[in-house]
Amino acid sequence: MFYYLKGVDRFKRKNYISAKHFFEKASKYNKFPDYDLFYQYYGQTLFYLNQIDESFNHLSKAYKICDKRGWDYENDREYNLTKDTLELLQYIKEVHNLEIEGFIKEKRLKPKKESE
Repeated sequence: MFYYLKGVDRFKRKNYISAKHFFEKASKYNKFPDYDLFYQYYGQTLFYLNQIDESFNHLSKAYKICDKRGWDYENDREYNLTKDTLELLQYIKEVHNLEIEGFIKEKRLKPKKESE
């Protein structure tokens, strides 16, 4: 989890090269099978480094996890991250012709307490 948190810190500082380095280490040493935030941060980092195909793979994985478990969030940071992920997936669809089957940009994001 250490490398993931360092990656998030670098992402917030817009130091995407360093963030990518930490996310790569995090994926090597930790397993994140259903942790959508990891895939969102990693996917957005790759997008900002213009690595569109790799970005799409990670953002798609996050989208599918959220679609399966529900589009809820715990705080403003998660809400904004998820909104940005949906925006980037829409951009990738329009500009790069990469699309998730059944993609819907307008998801109803809701606070976690509403979904319980």
